[in-house]
Amino acid sequence: MPDPTPAPAAPIPVHYFAPEQAREEAWLLENRLSATPPAQAAPSLPAGAQAQPRSAVPSGHVVSGSPGLALSGGGIRSATFNLGLLQALAAQGLLKPFGYLSTVSGGGYIGSFLGRLYHRASEENIKASPLAVAQDVERKLASDEAPIIRWLRDNGRYLAPHGGKDRRFAAAVYLRNLLSVHVFLAVIFFSAFMLLAWLRSAFTATAAPELVQAAEPHYEAGPLWSLAVLALMLFISSAWSYWMVRRDKGCAWFQVFVALALAAGPLALLWFTDAGCPALGSPPTVFWHECQPRGRGLLMLAGTALATLPILLLTRLGSDSLAHARNRLSKLSSRLLLYLFASSGLALLDDLALLTLRVVENKTDLPLLGAGLTGALLTALRALATHLSSGVNKLGNSTAGRSLKGVIGVVGVALMTLVAFGWAVAAYGVAGSKLSQQIPLGWLALAAAFILLLMFAIYRGNLDFLNLSSLHQFYAARLTRAYLGAGNRRRDIAWSETPVRGSGQKPVSDVVEGDDMPMGSGGSKGEPAYAPHRHGGPLHLINVNVNQTRYSATGNFQPDRKGWNMAVGPAGFNLGRTFWRAAGWREAEALSLGCWVSISGAAFSTGAGPRTGLGFSALLGLLGVRLGYWWRSGSGEKTSTPTTAGALMDEFTANFNPDKYRYWYLSDGGHFENTAAYELIRRKLKQIVVADCGADPDYSFDDLTNLVLKARIDFDAEIEFFGDADLDTLWSNTPWRTAFFAPALGLPRSGAALALARVGYRDDPEPGWLLLVKPRLLPDLPADLAHYADSAPSFPQQSTADQFYDEAQWESTRKLGRLIGGQLAGPLAALPQAWQDYLAAHPGFTGTDWSRPPPPKPAEDSPKPVGTAKLVALYTPIVIALWTGFEFYSNYQKSQATAAEERVKFVLSRIDVLEKKADEKPLCGTRTSDCPTAAGQLEMLRRELADLALIKPEKAKSLLEITDKLASALGLDRPLAGAATGGASARGELSTAGAAAGSPTSAPHSGSDQPAAAGQTHAPTPPAPTPAAPDAPVATPPPTSPPPPAQQPDIARALVYLQIYTEDARPRADSVVATLQAAGLLGTQLPGIENVTRSAQARGRKPPVRFERPTVIYYHTEDRELAEWIVRKGLTGQVALRDLSQSYRNIRPGMIEIWLP
Repeated sequence: MPDPTPAPAAPIPVHYFAPEQAREEAWLLENRLSATPPAQAAPSLPAGAQAQPRSAVPSGHVVSGSPGLALSGGGIRSATFNLGLLQALAAQGLLKPFGYLSTVSGGGYIGSFLGRLYHRASEENIKASPLAVAQDVERKLASDEAPIIRWLRDNGRYLAPHGGKDRRFAAAVYLRNLLSVHVFLAVIFFSAFMLLAWLRSAFTATAAPELVQAAEPHYEAGPLWSLAVLALMLFISSAWSYWMVRRDKGCAWFQVFVALALAAGPLALLWFTDAGCPALGSPPTVFWHECQPRGRGLLMLAGTALATLPILLLTRLGSDSLAHARNRLSKLSSRLLLYLFASSGLALLDDLALLTLRVVENKTDLPLLGAGLTGALLTALRALATHLSSGVNKLGNSTAGRSLKGVIGVVGVALMTLVAFGWAVAAYGVAGSKLSQQIPLGWLALAAAFILLLMFAIYRGNLDFLNLSSLHQFYAARLTRAYLGAGNRRRDIAWSETPVRGSGQKPVSDVVEGDDMPMGSGGSKGEPAYAPHRHGGPLHLINVNVNQTRYSATGNFQPDRKGWNMAVGPAGFNLGRTFWRAAGWREAEALSLGCWVSISGAAFSTGAGPRTGLGFSALLGLLGVRLGYWWRSGSGEKTSTPTTAGALMDEFTANFNPDKYRYWYLSDGGHFENTAAYELIRRKLKQIVVADCGADPDYSFDDLTNLVLKARIDFDAEIEFFGDADLDTLWSNTPWRTAFFAPALGLPRSGAALALARVGYRDDPEPGWLLLVKPRLLPDLPADLAHYADSAPSFPQQSTADQFYDEAQWESTRKLGRLIGGQLAGPLAALPQAWQDYLAAHPGFTGTDWSRPPPPKPAEDSPKPVGTAKLVALYTPIVIALWTGFEFYSNYQKSQATAAEERVKFVLSRIDVLEKKADEKPLCGTRTSDCPTAAGQLEMLRRELADLALIKPEKAKSLLEITDKLASALGLDRPLAGAATGGASARGELSTAGAAAGSPTSAPHSGSDQPAAAGQTHAPTPPAPTPAAPDAPVATPPPTSPPPPAQQPDIARALVYLQIYTEDARPRADSVVATLQAAGLLGTQLPGIENVTRSAQARGRKPPVRFERPTVIYYHTEDRELAEWIVRKGLTGQVALRDLSQSYRNIRPGMIEIWLP
């Protein structure tokens, strides 16, 4: 059990944890288990005690000495597993000592459910003390039959608890919100391109219908190219001005003289010569339109040269520093380059939309073709959105992950372009329709501008539209009713430890007042605020991610993280490393508990921490996969409120800047740190239990690695996990050692589920400990759980994208959590003393490296990072062009992979045919008519495998080994009947590349219809026994007289494999192994025990035929004595001996198989 006694601790650093917050939380921790109920005394004060001033509370000792429980993200999988874990802790009375509960994402579902139960228990008995309330919650939670547990069991599929009906409801909500966003975008794009159509008509002096109704479709540059040309000229001018900022004034003035000369020359040519341009006094549009290319070039050269001088003067104003001037010019060049790319892209899109309409105008009457195609594409991509997002999260920074990010980026940018292109086509279709003949295009453009301005005015500063049009409301409502509703007394869920008939509880689909609870200072109707710590529960910290992709003057910007952790708790909220604001929310938007929990689990959204990017955000935004929330933080007097259109564009273009706006875009806290232990490390807790339930099918411990990295960088804390040697020392002479494992990459899904780490804090000589709970399959599982694990290979690390659990999946996940949680009682009870003994015996370990410099104070200025994100955005078109070439290469690789798979399927089909021949008998050694055919087929397969080796060498190698073993099974490796002594074999000229496979070094694997011989892929049925081949049972009756001494065989060459059909036979197999070892066999001669049924299922084949009694198989006649020795020494009862020396030749001498039914 965690020790709640405060341990000596150094004061918590001010720059990590504000002293005011530490005092507030320490005061709450000191009084959370008060013996007096809150209704009769000051909140959380002991009976008869004076209220202790917060300033008098030894905050550093109280906070760091309180045990903390962290429930990680992982969606419904994490919530369900952690439910079982909490039940196990409650059954052993281990919940009460935890002073902190930190949750994120799925852990927040069940964490808020737990916190809500403390309120429910206090409502059932308002006179009970917090300690009594906490004990009551533990009793209810520990009972599997309690109605509150039954409620979660019945409504575990919180998104669609009633199946098809709820799925239709969800589909209706999704389509409504998606349509709303796209109508909003349509108004923006359609109005903008209507204005451009009018501008093109005015610029070219062309009537509206003639814009579209061209005699021959042809490309025509639009007026927007003028803006692109202007941006290009200014960019060149700014680049030229950079070289005029010199210390050598003579050189600088020479540059100015050159610029003036280059400006005067072209202007003189335009004035005194015929450059193909109208008079300089002509209107600008007429001048540019009628001017010849030569004249346009001269004008651009003169304008570029002249622009260098005002740009130079503007950058030098107010500063005498050459470095400042150069920096300003570089920033100006960066912005102008962005404008150049943007205006060029928009101009090209405008021209292509008109060209497309001109092409289709003569063939169809569908001016909205572009919009229609876009809608079809959106529908097709919607099904892939969440899988793409989870795929990026799973692959991380691997090569495949970066490639997938690139693909998503290209698809997102292309989709956004396609949406704009569709509405551009629609705008030109209206401009060129009969409507423009009845109403002048100018009036249509004016109407479009009016609608656009009206929409901006209506939605200016009101971001409710963005939150209501996302999936946040639906997601929050379902989570609130399913998890918080279990503690709502108005739902009439019986507060009992046993089932109650006829409770009349209201269904989860109904909205019932009281499901949700306010956070902070309470609700507007006087309802109490969420505060489980006032009723004996822990201080609940809910973690969310504040997305940020732009530079922050506060120092909270990190380009790799693209966001910061924000923890909402009873004493306020923490942001990043240093920022803290007291509770009460004041100017900030007050959200309910259900809202915060749903934000904490908003995994699939346009803002996703490190995964955030232009293409990623555009793709998910356009597909309506938006679970994030725009929260009014109320921070900063200099910040402003964005417009709805501006915020929507920021969301779709991954442009998040909390420093600029009062509104922050919040998403899943797992986007920053998914174990939820980040805030516990901030508080320097000495006793931490972490349930790491994030999807980790390969057991690569990515979330744990992320925690270790951020703890070191942000809080100067070192987390070091115990290895096997440390665990052996810590748990010596205790039964707890087998419950712990040492984290390593690629662990199997079966094994111990607990790990232990040291946590060393700066300026604190005594380290704390962190106990990790990792979902793994325990050795002795109940039958139903073992069966589900066999049927679901990814269990217990199924994808987070799966949020629709069936009954078996939900119960198996919960039961596994309870079984693993049941192993915590002993270690938690013994750990405080064992930890002190370990530290006393290992005084060399003193925590972190003291040689590192202290972190900077908050007031110190730190170097400002370069805005690399802007540079990346500038070169996006170049990246897209490069990616096009990569796509061609990827398609080639895909075609090669497809060809390889087809080749593999062909080889496997022929192998199946040859395996049947091996079963039929006789072999080539007795009937040679089939040998040429079989040998020819094997040779053909080897040629196929030679080609396959160029694409998939490992696959080809394994299949080549199978063909070599098949050659042995078919008898192609022995002399043909009638052949000369020592002459040719049936195998002929077949390759011997796989000959090495004939000497297996590991246990044979099964998967055939008959028991497989070691080293064989498919063992033929042994021939019928002859009198000389002993297949009869060998009995060992008790002798009536001393038997004659048996000759001792050469057991040094023995290699014995044990095969079982079910796990029930494993104890007997273990006993046989122990007996044979006692008789003289070494451990290396008994490689292991194989469950052949499971092995066959893993290969997708039928289980082997079961022997009726224990059977010992040997493959060489001279091994018979060895087999009989194994029967005498290791087996009892009726045992069958099988001699397969006539069926297999390519088998290692001395290899024996024991098959136990």
